[in-house]
Amino acid sequence: MNEDERMEGGGIEKRKYHVQNSIFYFIPSVTVLSLWAAYMLLSESFHLLPTHWEYSLTMLFGSLVAGATSEGGGAVAFPVFTKLLNVPPDIARTFSLAIQTVGMGTASIVIFKYRIPIVPRALVISSISGAVGITLGTFFVAPVLKDTYFKLAFTILTLSFGFVLFMDIRNSQLQRFNDIRFHGRTGIALLIGAGFMGGIFTSIVGTGIDFITFSVLVLYFNVSEKVATPTSVILMAINSGIGFFLQGAVLGNFHGAVFDYWMVCVPVVTFGAPIGALICSKVSRENIIRFLLFLITVEFVTTILLVGKDLDKASMIFSPLLCALLLVIFFSMNRARMKNLRAMGLLPEKN
Repeated sequence: MNEDERMEGGGIEKRKYHVQNSIFYFIPSVTVLSLWAAYMLLSESFHLLPTHWEYSLTMLFGSLVAGATSEGGGAVAFPVFTKLLNVPPDIARTFSLAIQTVGMGTASIVIFKYRIPIVPRALVISSISGAVGITLGTFFVAPVLKDTYFKLAFTILTLSFGFVLFMDIRNSQLQRFNDIRFHGRTGIALLIGAGFMGGIFTSIVGTGIDFITFSVLVLYFNVSEKVATPTSVILMAINSGIGFFLQGAVLGNFHGAVFDYWMVCVPVVTFGAPIGALICSKVSRENIIRFLLFLITVEFVTTILLVGKDLDKASMIFSPLLCALLLVIFFSMNRARMKNLRAMGLLPEKN
């Protein structure tokens, strides 16, 4: 066999490997899709697809965002459902939890299967405190809030997250870590607090633990976004699963319209989220950040235009105070990061 034949043979084997790898990559998605199709056939529910096509279209985009970034599918579903499709916030929240359980759960299987780097310590600590946060939030916080506060809480959360991304761009020259390098009580307390606060936010708007834990990993622990993102995807899948269980099995809120919306979106997110996870591993961190900042800008502008007229005095006080609190926390974490990096000799000392 000459050199050309050996090279051609090697190319064929390589193509076969990629094809087989791609097939295995989507086994979880195909499994979920098969179960979904069986249910739709037995229940004669395929008529829901053309009836609720706008929800499927929303989650086609939302699932890609969920898998590729630190924002869950609810980060797209909640604002679109509540502002454009006029879905009540509590239904949009329950839908977000349900659909993220499927989409981000499938993406999490892919992350584990292909050993995409994550931060195990953050995953364990924040998921435990997140379970406590979403449980308390579901029974004691969300029930007492008005619809306007649901929408404001989401906007404030995303706006403060935009600050995190802005600070990250400013410090783009920093050497990043693939795991936690700063140890101690402060770091553990931050991970516990991120999970708990994230769980509270998730109980209100269907997302939050992914934003906040990502922020702690990047701003305080100096973890690369390429590692923090899949970590936040798995965290959001776990927290969504708990919230979905509470809303569906305990409170009995998973029926009627929210169930129909969920059913038409399952086949979309089952493939969209894993594809998003694959995109995340191929796209540069700068492009991911720019994309997230664009989404946050759109969310903020639409809230001002569509929700601003409904604000009362209490919400006008609540909004800036909560935003200021989150910004102070994130800014303090960034300063602490710089101090730790100087102590490690990775940054020059201040004059």
